[in-house]
Amino acid sequence: MLYLGIDQHKRQVTINLRAEDGTVILKRQVSTQWEKVRTFFADLAEKARPEGGFLA
Repeated sequence: MLYLGIDQHKRQVTINLRAEDGTVILKRQVSTQWEKVRTFFADLAEKARPEGGFLA
């Protein structure tokens, strides 16, 4: 299982993706502009598919 943490501020969103054991898989700051956030999650969903995962 993966855990996704999101910390939203006025100008940026900090996203942290971790494995069950706490290993950081991804740590990224994304602009709060809707298109930037949408693109980030679309890319994340695309990367999850080859592993048999999904993004809800």
